[in-house]
Amino acid sequence: MDEMHPTNVHLRQVEQMLLCVQEFHVGHLSLGGLVSNLEFLWHHLQESSDLDLREVQDLIHQLEVLYACQLEGLMDAEDGRQQLLTLLNSLEGWLCTLQVWPELQTRLAEARRWCQLKFDLSDPVHSLRNRVLSPAGSTELDSGSLLSRETVEVLVSKRRGLLDTVEAEVSTEDFQGRILLVLLEQDTGCGEGLLASGGIIDASFLPPWDTWLAWIPLPYRDPVLLAWIPSPLLMDVQKAMEVSASQCLWWLEDVDPEETNPTLLQLRKALLNSSQEPAGASSANLKKGEA
Repeated sequence: MDEMHPTNVHLRQVEQMLLCVQEFHVGHLSLGGLVSNLEFLWHHLQESSDLDLREVQDLIHQLEVLYACQLEGLMDAEDGRQQLLTLLNSLEGWLCTLQVWPELQTRLAEARRWCQLKFDLSDPVHSLRNRVLSPAGSTELDSGSLLSRETVEVLVSKRRGLLDTVEAEVSTEDFQGRILLVLLEQDTGCGEGLLASGGIIDASFLPPWDTWLAWIPLPYRDPVLLAWIPSPLLMDVQKAMEVSASQCLWWLEDVDPEETNPTLLQLRKALLNSSQEPAGASSANLKKGEA
């Protein structure tokens, strides 16, 4: 890919912003220097990306306000430190997400290909929970204990490497499914989805790990896990949706188009055109409570 391709420019700006945050954490950059560098890089990022970057802009603005308050002595030192750590944590999460964004469709294609290779209708619970991709420390039917962005990134990398060793061409044209959105902090911990789905959804309300695509932070809301669910498992996942008291599972296309969170809207735009729905599985007949 050409070095000046918009995707490469986008990734380079994001990497430089992350580096600035890391330099601040180790004491090589002052807060004023951090704010100045982030402002400069953000403007270049905005010019090279067609994404809605309001969340990043808002976080940088909050850092500016915090820095100004510290200069004026208007904030308690401990309160300021806690607010700073919270803002930097949110900013780092968003920048890591922006690194993933350009390859979401690639991840979707890889998950579909992997699932077609591994899925066994006679053993749907275990065939998409392959040991080689198992998150460290997870059990067969409770994979949520160590779930994090890093866990998902390691899994995606392993799956990509294993697919590179598969010589046979696999057509996914007829192997369809839907994209599942899991609100990670809304699980009640009761495990009701495990029984309702016959084990397809585990005790932490997570789908089989072979289906995972990305871990996405949402500002001021719970982070989400994206997964691609093959059509034979749609009704099992739907049953788990219907018993979830916290409504932590959603089909991506069922996110309200009037939703004000730009991240969710961009996820719809980035992924739904590449994920074909199986016949009879439109959002009209598979919305919550309408199996």
